Amino acid sequence: MILTGRSGFSLVEILVALVILSIAFVGIQVGFNVSGSKLDSTVITIEKAFAFADSEAILRNTIVRVRFDMTKNPMEYVIEYGSSEMTVLPEFKKGLVTDRKTEERLIKSKDSIDQSFLKVTELSDANRILDPAVRIVGIGTSLYDWFTSNEDVSVYLYPTGERDSALIVLATIDQLVSLEIEPFSQKIHTEYHEIDTKMPTIDIEKFQTVKAREIYEEWLKN
Repeated sequence: MILTGRSGFSLVEILVALVILSIAFVGIQVGFNVSGSKLDSTVITIEKAFAFADSEAILRNTIVRVRFDMTKNPMEYVIEYGSSEMTVLPEFKKGLVTDRKTEERLIKSKDSIDQSFLKVTELSDANRILDPAVRIVGIGTSLYDWFTSNEDVSVYLYPTGERDSALIVLATIDQLVSLEIEPFSQKIHTEYHEIDTKMPTIDIEKFQTVKAREIYEEWLKN
């Protein structure tokens, strides 16, 4: 049989195709690396914030807190200190709510405590805004009995050097990381989890939420 026309690709065409594929691959890798570096940078920033809050609590001899506002977009956090008379914080646990009056009393107590905290003015910018590529998937603390992703949540640090134990879960499009705040030391344990980036965006967000809840449930057991 006699073949007519072109039966293959020239060397130049193959090289051009390889170059295009290489550029595309590098572009994807750079995108993932940038996303990962932003997550790493956010983790380091939060670790430094807790170290600073620890020292402020001891120096001021009062309770200090790192307050995360997950109602903002992008999300942000701020370091605040309480009055010197403040020594004990009530637990804000939904399991303690047995009626409307109890709920109202807890809300009123929380609002009163919030008003007694002031921003640490020594910081160049009081409110620290998270990179838009990084979101807080959820936060749980020993002061609350629920894992939340859309509220204003605080982690408290005390002049004795103690902290509320807490779990903070952060994520980008391709990575998820959990930060475990230890109560009796200045250590923060971090653990990274990869995300399948082939999933649709809506599935990635769902995966992040489900995975964060699993991490929280496991954290409660420890």
